[in-house]
Amino acid sequence: MMKKWYCFSLILTLLVLVGCASQNGTKPEATLKTARTPPPLFVDMSNTPIVSEDEMTVAVKAFTAETETDEKDIPTLRFIYFDYDDSEITSEAYVLLEEHADYLLDKPDTLVRLEGHADERGSYEYNLALTERRVEAAKEALIELGILEDQLSTLGYGDEHPVAFEQNETDWQLNRRVELIYP
Repeated sequence: MMKKWYCFSLILTLLVLVGCASQNGTKPEATLKTARTPPPLFVDMSNTPIVSEDEMTVAVKAFTAETETDEKDIPTLRFIYFDYDDSEITSEAYVLLEEHADYLLDKPDTLVRLEGHADERGSYEYNLALTERRVEAAKEALIELGILEDQLSTLGYGDEHPVAFEQNETDWQLNRRVELIYP
């Protein structure tokens, strides 16, 4: 009885495999042979106003100047650093946050993302919670300086994105930071 089921299963499996193999043989070729290229599309541009090269140059220069001015005004220092196992804003960090607050007060439509980081010491969960406390401390300081909460978003990475990779105090200090990211 068992032999019959085994033979039956083997025959059924072979039939399925043979059937599947024959289905894939000719369809792609038939599809390729029947595919046609659409006719070219012609657009009448005789009534379209053409911008002169001088007008285009002026527009590009104005846009470039506006973009450069915005980027040039953003404070260049965008990292605030923290002591080991701490989320308290230092006096140096507060001065940097004041510079960013001045910029953001002048540009109320500008958004900034605060990204928190930690050094590798500590568990994943602990470092993640620590970076969230750090970004919240930076966010609260900016709000105290007059920045709207809608301009700020926060994200804690824990120790996932180090900027320094040696296992020494100097590199660990560089990794204990909050970055101010302007999109």
